[in-house]
Amino acid sequence: MVPKEHSESTVLTITSASEEDYGTYDVIVSNDGGQAVIPVKLTVHEEGIPKVVGEMTAVVSNSTGEISATFYSSSSYRLIRWLKQDNEISSDSSKYIIINEDIDIEILSKGETVAKTGTKTRLRVTSPNDNDYGLYSVQIYNHAGMTERSTTLEKECT
Repeated sequence: MVPKEHSESTVLTITSASEEDYGTYDVIVSNDGGQAVIPVKLTVHEEGIPKVVGEMTAVVSNSTGEISATFYSSSSYRLIRWLKQDNEISSDSSKYIIINEDIDIEILSKGETVAKTGTKTRLRVTSPNDNDYGLYSVQIYNHAGMTERSTTLEKECT
């Protein structure tokens, strides 16, 4: 736990929260007029960080490479970042095309298969050359956190 003091407030940040950190905390607020105790409950967000469904795939065919990942995020907010060896890839590049589409998926939730709307994100690499092969990562963010997966784009076997 790392408390941070700001001009007139204090923030408590719990890094790498685990199950033993969940529960009720008493926040004591005081000034010249007195003091108050305010209970604050730290709970697990039910859906949590984005979940990758299945494995990432990387294929080169007909002079185009394509890497894809399917994921589920309970939040309507999400940010998807593609990286090549830790350098972010811009979607407006003529070399790289990023396609994100909502799809129907099935996920396991509390022991039952549930139909949800997921997202399939694809990175297309047009006319890959030797510099384009290698390790690629996708980072998927929502309000609860981030999930990252990586795979390698390899030359097409001829």
